[in-house]
Amino acid sequence: MPFARVGELGADPNLKMELFPSTRIVYAPINTREAKKDGSKNPLADIKVRQALNYATDKNVLIKLVTFDTGKPMTSLMSAATQLHYGPEPLYPYDPEKAKQLLADAGLSGGFEVKLTTLAGSADDATLFTALQQMWAPLGVNLKVEQVDNPTRGEKNRSGDFDIHTYGWANDVNDPAQVTGWLGYYKQRQAVGTGWNNQEFNTLFEASNFETDPAKRKDEYKRMQEIYAAEAPLLFLFETPFAVAASKSIEGYVQTPLGANDFSEAWRAD
Repeated sequence: MPFARVGELGADPNLKMELFPSTRIVYAPINTREAKKDGSKNPLADIKVRQALNYATDKNVLIKLVTFDTGKPMTSLMSAATQLHYGPEPLYPYDPEKAKQLLADAGLSGGFEVKLTTLAGSADDATLFTALQQMWAPLGVNLKVEQVDNPTRGEKNRSGDFDIHTYGWANDVNDPAQVTGWLGYYKQRQAVGTGWNNQEFNTLFEASNFETDPAKRKDEYKRMQEIYAAEAPLLFLFETPFAVAASKSIEGYVQTPLGANDFSEAWRAD
């Protein structure tokens, strides 16, 4: 259900408006390769530049614009509803001065151009682009848009022919290995297509898949999330709940954090 309608439907006396905890995250993979597809130098390969763009992004504004205040900032590569999540605070709180300093340290105080690949026809992507363009302009970052269909976006992700592109995720299984492998493990999908290849992260992920001691596996996941947050191969945006509006007479319905509709204990009052 569109988040724009949460307030309206929540005010309807005949409806029950619920926001269920979810594993859904909205983020933007950043191409971390040393060179772009055309062979030119890629400024996003520098960790300072990726960190700067994260600090230059006001997530609270994006949450207001896109989720109508129903979302919350990401605190990890995985949602807070995912097992073994570690993230004591929102990643990269808005700090444009810190962003400017990081770009200066990277030798890019004069600015540079970045292309954001978005889904054609997506109102949310259009809103994200417009907001990011305005947020990054004071840093000298000239954000251009490239609108494509979903298959083209997927192909660009697989081939590395992008700077930054919009994306989203929700877990399919109740274990952190799925999202962690997809977003961070290089051998699986080149870390969600970013080309980010961190040996310590890869080794920890492989070890965690065979770890039988829950405490040790928890420590492995904590360290992986710390590494990922510091390296910033993503533009960390926000988590969203699952929004469900149902008749006031419906009781016991649940949408699980994985997105499944659970009617096992649902019933309708007369």
